[in-house]
Amino acid sequence: MDDSDAPELAELLDSGQTSTVIKLLMTWLQQAVVYLAEDQPVSGTVDTVSQLISEHQVRLHQLSSFTNCMWIVVLFVDAFLLVLHVLDVNMWLS
Repeated sequence: MDDSDAPELAELLDSGQTSTVIKLLMTWLQQAVVYLAEDQPVSGTVDTVSQLISEHQVRLHQLSSFTNCMWIVVLFVDAFLLVLHVLDVNMWLS
């Protein structure tokens, strides 16, 4: 998952498929955590170490993108819950 997936996630959120978005994001996060938790050798040639650093920077950028997407999901769910609360209050006032 990367920045190019954001529009697809936004479309899913707009269509009310919040649970699908959360499942996709959680799957990606589980894969990222496993990848980052693996012990990888740090020694080797300069090219190998440079490659490992580059891969790590890509993963950090992806985690940052994930965090931004999760904030969108949280805001969407909060707005949805607020609407439900307002509808519930209006029903009691009627």
